[in-house]
Amino acid sequence: MIAVWKGLSFTLFGVLFALGMVFYQYKLWKALKDDFLKKELVGMVWFSSFFGILGGRLVFVLSKWSEIGSDPLVWFLFWRHAGFSWLGFYFFWIASVWVYSRLKKRACWLVLEEATRPILGWLAFGYLGLFFSSSFELFPILSLFLFFSFLYFLSGWMEKRYRSWPWYPSGKKGFLFLAINFSFFVPIFLLDFINRGRLYSEDILYILWIVFVLICLFVLSERKLSFLDKRRK
Repeated sequence: MIAVWKGLSFTLFGVLFALGMVFYQYKLWKALKDDFLKKELVGMVWFSSFFGILGGRLVFVLSKWSEIGSDPLVWFLFWRHAGFSWLGFYFFWIASVWVYSRLKKRACWLVLEEATRPILGWLAFGYLGLFFSSSFELFPILSLFLFFSFLYFLSGWMEKRYRSWPWYPSGKKGFLFLAINFSFFVPIFLLDFINRGRLYSEDILYILWIVFVLICLFVLSERKLSFLDKRRK
């Protein structure tokens, strides 16, 4: 625990997770300030942050229900009780971005594209915090921290180049989000399946999401149109 002032204390996870949220909000604000009205952008940043946290804690509590399910304080005081589910956090975050974009009639792919690096940074901060929590296995936590950090820098490299790649002729926004999702979920699924030797519910979710990502990449690239043109000829 880290003592802040008399009678109040926080875990290192809580501090780093909060720093990750500040990092996410700042980077997203900077990326979208020219595309959103100020009021809309503030709403979207906080709306997506809230539902990401809610999903991460909700799925974490459900997965640990036998241990902490009877203590409501653990459900919400994440800054004092370390732990969150990246899977719940991530998919609740995606859903919140999609819902808010639809409500405000904004391009969801634009938001997801610009939010890819900020959300990876937030997840990296969160898992760095979990690494310093003695209540979790360190190797998988460290592995996810390093993986999210690697994807953060990989996305920065891809962001500057993908519009010139000939196999993505449309150059449309959304590619970065989808490519990073593919780069993350394929190895996660393979490692999970090899380690367990059978499919579990989350593995089915990984497969469905990978298929969805590939379909979206195909459609956004506009290769569908060129493929149909060739068939007509």
